[in-house]
Amino acid sequence: MRYSIVIPAFNEEKRIKSTLENYGKEFRKNTEIIIVNNGSTDNTEKIVRSMRKKFPQIKLLNFPIALGKGGAVKEGFKIAKGSIIGFVDSDDSIKIKGIKKLIEYVRKNKCDCAIASKWKNKKFKEVDEPFFRKIASRVWNIIIRILFGLKIYDTQAGGKFMKSSVLKEIFKKMNCSGYEFDVELLWLIKRAGFSIKEVYISFVHREESKFKMKNSITMLIDIMKIRFGVEKCS
Repeated sequence: MRYSIVIPAFNEEKRIKSTLENYGKEFRKNTEIIIVNNGSTDNTEKIVRSMRKKFPQIKLLNFPIALGKGGAVKEGFKIAKGSIIGFVDSDDSIKIKGIKKLIEYVRKNKCDCAIASKWKNKKFKEVDEPFFRKIASRVWNIIIRILFGLKIYDTQAGGKFMKSSVLKEIFKKMNCSGYEFDVELLWLIKRAGFSIKEVYISFVHREESKFKMKNSITMLIDIMKIRFGVEKCS
């Protein structure tokens, strides 16, 4: 198996079918698409099972109780068999062209881990997000740079791919299960001495994002735990 794409999904009945249509058509050979149904109470599971009949490369992990974004991604990582492994959001906000671009960076050994970014080399007004979300994003980025020294413009973008050897090295050290998972992942990769390449990818802003601003307080507490060595996040 060459590529493993993990997609966590929580109540995505409105979008998961079109997402899987796109991925199923474009990633047919040597690729597994792992959907982690993360405590959905709608028809997400039913739709994914139906799509598996059309695209056998789709795999389904079903969890009746939500694990958090990071928890769901980690469950997908556990069964991933690709030499390049990554995850994307289920809302299809990154188009296939962008995903292939990330994979190519890793495949051609330009880096150990390639991550999507909507902010790399972009001015504030050029980023397609609501104004206050952009403000929050930049404040968050400053905090992450100060605490972790991660010279990354966009830690939270839902598109990250890495060599399986990288994941093997850091997996047992991963403790976080929420949205702070992305920061922990990048922090562990950096500390292990692997290279990270941030790649500008065009995003389509989705109004129905599952992330809410109230999650920011929990995330802030959890990244402090990550930075100062507290064993478990929230």
